[in-house]
Amino acid sequence: MRTAKDLINKHIIGVDEGVVVGQVHEIYFDYEARHLAAIQVAYEGILDRTRRFIPRADVHLIGDDVVLVKHAGVVREMAESDAQAWVRRDQLTGREIVTAGKTRVAAIDDVILGDEGEVAGFKLGRTYIESPVARRGAVSREAILDVGSDEHPMTVDLEKAEREDFEV
Repeated sequence: MRTAKDLINKHIIGVDEGVVVGQVHEIYFDYEARHLAAIQVAYEGILDRTRRFIPRADVHLIGDDVVLVKHAGVVREMAESDAQAWVRRDQLTGREIVTAGKTRVAAIDDVILGDEGEVAGFKLGRTYIESPVARRGAVSREAILDVGSDEHPMTVDLEKAEREDFEV
């Protein structure tokens, strides 16, 4: 497992020709934050501000050093996307996690990704309560009841999160 932040600035390589397609600029997740939806490619040039992305389906491998994609032609303009239904990594970081009773638990530091691009859990930054979750510094995606929004915090099943043996 790795954090989404670890992918930022990694080179993206097209497998078919071995060319550098770009660098990872941002990570997008599906609306429910269950899996990686797309990778935003860093801007090209000073005047070109068109956002480009690579859909998850076109990512061949997320490695420790690089991201491999099928070929250079998988990069698309953001206007072609379903980006309105996606959540950026930076929209999740800093989001608070509360219990169903609205007790503040923690704030998210980063998203933890599994080997296939699934969201395995969330790395915690600030913690507000003493609990096994706070000591581990992470909570699994399975313990999250609702991912919230920009205006609303995530909701966690704290009992389930404390029973789990989830480590970063």
